[in-house]
Amino acid sequence: MQFGTKKADAGTQFVDSGEVLRYLRNFREGDNEVRFIEEVDDWISFSEHYSTDNKSFPCTLDRSACPGCTSEIEKVQRASRKYATNVKLVGNGMVLPFRIPMSLAKKLFNRAERNGTITNRDYVVMREGKGLDTEYDLEQGDRSDVDLEALREQAMDIEEVLVTAYEEVWGPMEKEEEEPPFDSSDEVEIDEATLRKMKREQLIALASDNDIEIDVDGSKNEILDSILEAAV
Repeated sequence: MQFGTKKADAGTQFVDSGEVLRYLRNFREGDNEVRFIEEVDDWISFSEHYSTDNKSFPCTLDRSACPGCTSEIEKVQRASRKYATNVKLVGNGMVLPFRIPMSLAKKLFNRAERNGTITNRDYVVMREGKGLDTEYDLEQGDRSDVDLEALREQAMDIEEVLVTAYEEVWGPMEKEEEEPPFDSSDEVEIDEATLRKMKREQLIALASDNDIEIDVDGSKNEILDSILEAAV
């Protein structure tokens, strides 16, 4: 994606054949002024591999079958945890899906906790460096109102964006029949991918039914981490 670009010029950089390209954007080096439109508990947590030609794709979280985890190439095997969410670009008003590295996510989680929300003001995400030497810093603006519901209607489905990234590297995924993420009437094994799709209230209920100690006042991600640690 491009920052500081006039809205009239956006078409040549964000769209293909009249459609906005479905992929996770990275923050550009320098200042990126944005409005986060989804609360941090609604951000999608995922692990990301890179192919030999540097194309990113999400880990399936099935370590025995994921083509990244089972690769014989060390570079492809490595995976890093990321978050993804839709963001409004203040400069041109577009809503696009972004990749949030863990180092930046932690800073944003702290701001969200301090302010009670991440969506009530604009932020300037400052990126410096490249690769492993990349560093992020934040500046926050004053509180200001925007129509969040209208912005969310423009947002892409993050799960669909991740599926697109996977299929661009490995081809179409096999379709699976959807099942309820949690059925308290049956004792079933729930994998990590399903846990990450569950809502905070579902995770609390799951922890209670399985006698897993959690902080019920914690964020969705903190509760999820406690459940995953207990499952090890």
